[in-house]
Amino acid sequence: MQLDGIEGRVAFVTGGARGIGRCVAETLRELGAQVAACDLEAPALEGVLGLEADVTSEAAVDAAVTAVEESRKATRDYLKEEGERP
Repeated sequence: MQLDGIEGRVAFVTGGARGIGRCVAETLRELGAQVAACDLEAPALEGVLGLEADVTSEAAVDAAVTAVEESRKATRDYLKEEGERP
């Protein structure tokens, strides 16, 4: 698979502990993105910043985004996998 322009970019994936979200996080990492993934339980993926966050909580999402910005220096690409942000 090829995704032009993803290498070196920061991707924030919700629902990243399992299912489609996990596959998306792994694929983006394999394509060279700096990946952060969150879920109700922090995803444990090699080379991925795993964060615990309930995406139905605005405060939890804000805290996760801040953690990504601080550790990865930027947040650029968002893929909403599950839940609704208020």
